[in-house]
Amino acid sequence: MQESGDLTGAINSFEQAVKKSPGFAEAYINLGTALQENGDLTAAIKNLRRALLLKPNFAEGHNNLGNVLRENGDLTAAIESYNQAVKINPNYADGYSNLGNASKDTEKIADAISSFEKGLAIDPKNSKFKSSMGSALIKSGNLNDGLRLQNAGSGVISYDLTTGVIMKFEESA
Repeated sequence: MQESGDLTGAINSFEQAVKKSPGFAEAYINLGTALQENGDLTAAIKNLRRALLLKPNFAEGHNNLGNVLRENGDLTAAIESYNQAVKINPNYADGYSNLGNASKDTEKIADAISSFEKGLAIDPKNSKFKSSMGSALIKSGNLNDGLRLQNAGSGVISYDLTTGVIMKFEESA
């Protein structure tokens, strides 16, 4: 249901699942994700936290909670959740990517770069990671490496030194 866009139906189904199996952490994760997509961030956070009480070593659950907290504007708590996710699973590339983006949002650029480096070490071909790392390097003042990585991650990029404007051009297929 969730994939077909019927969020109300999905939420109802997940609510029934947690009533029938209140110890099933994945049902709370799914309910939290559906509530997030429906814009009810407070309820999403509540259900994701409930899932993590049931299954505290669930890296993806901590990552999902971090995503909702970040969307809700609580970057400090989001970073804590992402850190927990990668602590549980040090090979969780998406966790490092999200940690890097949240760190970048808080202007902790060195932390962001470190997180992106770890994510790229796990998944070196991931263009999203390359682009995010490039953006963090540019913010740190490292234009050459930043633009090189952004180019590797998302197509042709040019930088106008006169105006300071970065222009992205999609590669044609």
